[in-house]
Amino acid sequence: MSANEVIEINKIKLDGALTILNLNANMDQLENAVIKELEKDEYNSIVTEENFESMKKTAQFCGTTGKQISDFRIAKKNEETEHITVFENSLKALTKMFTDKQTKIKEGLSVFEDKQKKIIKEVCITYFNQYCLEVGLKEKFQNINLEDMTQTGFMTASGAISKKGKEEVEKRVQVQLNLQNKVENRLMMLENQCLKAGIEPLTEQHIQGFIFADDDTYMRNLNMLIESELKRAEQSKAKQEQELRQKIEAETSAKNTPVKETELTPFDEPVQEVKEEIKEEVKTIPNPYHIPNDEKVMKTLSCTIRVPKDATDEQVINAVIRMIKDDRFPIDNIKVE
Repeated sequence: MSANEVIEINKIKLDGALTILNLNANMDQLENAVIKELEKDEYNSIVTEENFESMKKTAQFCGTTGKQISDFRIAKKNEETEHITVFENSLKALTKMFTDKQTKIKEGLSVFEDKQKKIIKEVCITYFNQYCLEVGLKEKFQNINLEDMTQTGFMTASGAISKKGKEEVEKRVQVQLNLQNKVENRLMMLENQCLKAGIEPLTEQHIQGFIFADDDTYMRNLNMLIESELKRAEQSKAKQEQELRQKIEAETSAKNTPVKETELTPFDEPVQEVKEEIKEEVKTIPNPYHIPNDEKVMKTLSCTIRVPKDATDEQVINAVIRMIKDDRFPIDNIKVE
């Protein structure tokens, strides 16, 4: 700005053609004019939706006028050297009046904008929840950041979400929906992949650490996990086979061990005694199943068990005796005649 230009404030002129001395003489009058100007309602209104744009213009005007005065001061300072202190301090004070007013107005603008941003974000979040329900996006996939959904264009003047806002929300939801579908497809295919590999089906917990990874990373980690499970299954199978082999060897050794003659049968009476009674009673009593002396009768017990096809009778008997002793005999398989 040229030092010879004129700035008019509330009909009081700051004339660049005057010397600093003359300007200083009129400084009180100019200061009063500035105070009167800044007391007008247009500078002191509370920012609302209705006056938002006009208050922005007022703030811009304050900034522009303050800069004009500052530029004027600098130009006059360079042009004249006398009485510069009074002149500079006075115009600095005038500049500060406008900049302070601008700051206050901006604070009001900022408060209003913050409120609007909060309202806009809430409108977008409400639509987000509705749209997630509509497209079936599960809660664990709804970890979408909406903190930046505060643009004025995301909400209409009536307070509803705008087309632009809907498109932005739907775009972000679609990304997570694609991820959800990918994860669900992976879980559906997981059982078949495990069965094809010959292992027990893995669950979501087994692949939780990489279930959200890209396709290459997912397949690489899954193949490593399946290979590990295969090795574990082979080791488990080998251990079971070894235990079974040891058990069979132990049973075979026990079968080949002769039964001691003093070993009693699991019945309530020795077999030999029963045989003697039968022989004795058969000679004198026509009915072989009735013993008058002790009122007992003879019953035939039969049972069915699984044994090796080449097992001898002695081995079968020994096996039955061991099962009875160990309380492992299949009672349900016994028939009484």
